[in-house]
Amino acid sequence: MAPTRTASLRMRLAADQIEVVLRSPRRLPDWNPLFVKVDGPETPAVGDLYDLRTRFGGRGTIAYTELGPGRVEMQWRVRGLVEHAEWLVERVGSATEVTHRFRREGPLAALIGERDRGIAADRLRRLDAYTRGALTRMLDGTP
Repeated sequence: MAPTRTASLRMRLAADQIEVVLRSPRRLPDWNPLFVKVDGPETPAVGDLYDLRTRFGGRGTIAYTELGPGRVEMQWRVRGLVEHAEWLVERVGSATEVTHRFRREGPLAALIGERDRGIAADRLRRLDAYTRGALTRMLDGTP
C-alpha cells in the first residue's frame, strides 16, 4: 500500500468559506487540475456517485464518504487507481488550518510511487488561492 501523504496550511479565511468549496463537487476542476469535469448534483450527500473525467483521459467516479463539521472525506477512482482523501478544517485564532491527507491504491499508485510527494501541499495552495478568488468575485458581483 502506498504511504499517506499529508500537508497543512493556515488560511486567512473562515472555515465555512473553505468548507463550501470542498463540499462543491462540480467546482473541484476549478482548483484541482487533475480533474477535467465532475458531473452530478451541486449539493453532495454521502455515497452519491459523481462521474469524473481526468486530465489524462481517465474516466471514473468520485464520492463523498464523510461530510461532518470540519471534516470532508472523498474517494475517487479511475481504472487502476483509488484515492482516499481527507480534509480537516479547524479555526486557529484568526486563521483556519486545513490539513489534507490522501492515500492511493492500485497498480497506478505503484507506478506513481514517490512522484506524488508534494501533491497534498500543492492542493492546499490551490484551494487557498481559489477560495480567496471566489470570495472576492462573489463580493464584487463578478462570475
